[in-house]
Amino acid sequence: MAFVLLAFLYLLIDVCKIWSGAPFYFPGMNPIVVYVGHELLTGRFPVSFDVVVTHPAQLAMNLWGATFWVLVALYLLNKGILITV
Repeated sequence: MAFVLLAFLYLLIDVCKIWSGAPFYFPGMNPIVVYVGHELLTGRFPVSFDVVVTHPAQLAMNLWGATFWVLVALYLLNKGILITV
């Protein structure tokens, strides 16, 4: 299933040029910051918080976490901050 999705996105973004790939583009510009930040803040407030153990609650929290890191990456990109190794 993941291969089919990757192939579909490849065709959509790179071959047919129908979609720019946003918002996946932004975290790719600062992947080290996103990875290290995620590791340092795992289980802490801005990204994660205590929720009822139900599928919708866990889904909402994880969607918030992913959105948070995309917004951080977008902010860094807009400020021109690119951290590379």
